[in-house]
Amino acid sequence: MIIEDLKKIKVDISEDDDRLSCTIEIPPRGRHFKRKVCIGTNDVVKFLRRKGFVFISNNALEKTIRNFKPEATAVGVWVFNKDNPKKSQIVETKPIENKAPPSPPVRKRRKYTKTKK
Repeated sequence: MIIEDLKKIKVDISEDDDRLSCTIEIPPRGRHFKRKVCIGTNDVVKFLRRKGFVFISNNALEKTIRNFKPEATAVGVWVFNKDNPKKSQIVETKPIENKAPPSPPVRKRRKYTKTKK
């Protein structure tokens, strides 16, 4: 993911009682930062889930920030509702054992013999 790959992108994640907000700032494209970057709401959701945050949905509209257009904004704020599961909803899960299916029988290779004439 682009957010994790680039070190110059500033990411600020803050948590309140029932909200999770993520602020991302991209440096403008130029001599010091040559890469074109476009970050959307789906990228932010994937990034936060990889970091281990749990949330229901977003209150923000679908937005995209870019650094390669002069009229586009390079700073974005996304606000999400946190998911606080009730104790009755939490279910213990058992790890699933990976059992390989039985392999099909192997056909014997036919041996060709030379015939003398």
